Amino acid sequence: MRMHAKLGLYIFALFALHQGHVEAGVITWADWTYPSDQLSVATVSGLGSASLTPQGPSTKAVNAGIFQFDNANFSPTTLSTVGWVRGLNPNAVWGYTLDLSGLSSTEGVIVGFGNFGHISGDPQWRITAFDASNAPVALSTLTQLGSFDHTWVTNGGFQFNDDISLDTNTGLFSIATTPGVNDINSDMMLFSLHSGVSRIHVESVAPYLNDDTHNIVVGKEITTVPEPSALLLWCIGGATVPLFKIGRRNWDQSSKFQA
Repeated sequence: MRMHAKLGLYIFALFALHQGHVEAGVITWADWTYPSDQLSVATVSGLGSASLTPQGPSTKAVNAGIFQFDNANFSPTTLSTVGWVRGLNPNAVWGYTLDLSGLSSTEGVIVGFGNFGHISGDPQWRITAFDASNAPVALSTLTQLGSFDHTWVTNGGFQFNDDISLDTNTGLFSIATTPGVNDINSDMMLFSLHSGVSRIHVESVAPYLNDDTHNIVVGKEITTVPEPSALLLWCIGGATVPLFKIGRRNWDQSSKFQA
């Protein structure tokens, strides 16, 4: 019984680590600069720079100030600067392009888009991705990290918690209202990229009838760290393996002497 219990604990430890029940993510967020109201630049540590340019009449890229993710499973959750694109001209199609060609690699790069307004009558937003040859990148190959609530600290402390999802076939974002906080703007959706993603474009699918602002974040890959309890299980499980082997060997040897 003792041997089986130890083996079971070892298997459980392996299962807990494999499932990643509790993991802490670490992201190195990019610092943004704003050379003009038509260009924002994100410097990603060790990889280079990405640029953000708006498209559409009277659309600007400016500093969004301090921004905080709420109830997130990664750290840090507070960013000193965030890309911010604002469409000021009603009844126009507008969007923006995140150019990643200045990065040495996009493997494990984190990008996020959101704070989409969804007042009745607002059109949906579509995302497309391209490689260096301008060929489309299948959205299904981008790892979706989830829809995250956030607080815009320097813009009145407004909190946003309306869930956002993506149809990877059409590229369309959808927003579901979660009552209780701000009910007209969406969460942020974060993605982890693979190598070879050169450009990402987000645009309204029809003329937009209201002013709106979007937030864009860029960071360096997430490093997952097992929680101490899972690590302890791993150590205990690992320690039982030699005991199991010894017990098995002794059992095999004793059985040889039985008639």
